[in-house]
Amino acid sequence: MTQNPEPKTSPQTGKGDPVSTADVVAMVDTLITLSQEILTSADAEDLNQINQALLKRGQLMAELNTIKLPPLEDSVRDTLTEKLATVKELDQQIERKFSQLSAHLQQQLNSVKDGRTKASQYKSASSREHTRTDHT
Repeated sequence: MTQNPEPKTSPQTGKGDPVSTADVVAMVDTLITLSQEILTSADAEDLNQINQALLKRGQLMAELNTIKLPPLEDSVRDTLTEKLATVKELDQQIERKFSQLSAHLQQQLNSVKDGRTKASQYKSASSREHTRTDHT
């Protein structure tokens, strides 16, 4: 893959800054890294880290969507096609992982609710038992 240090036919971001094809490839690489970070954070149930990576990823995707590239050399097009296929695959993994994480967190929430209900029932029963013993 040949990389020209100067932008080709001045592709533009929404801000009017020139972006080279090498910059776009680097941005897609960053997108892949952020997607992998999201998956790792989901495994660890680190919701704060997931949120931060999702925000960065969303901003990067928005920026990528504003870039207009000129016709690309075959090698660059092939590289981007491969990398975007990886992004798509990671998106599917993230979707599955989030579905699993959501189910797991819902199960934990239900368990906490059940625990509170049982504790409340025990407290009520204990309170009634004390009331009965006080009157006898």
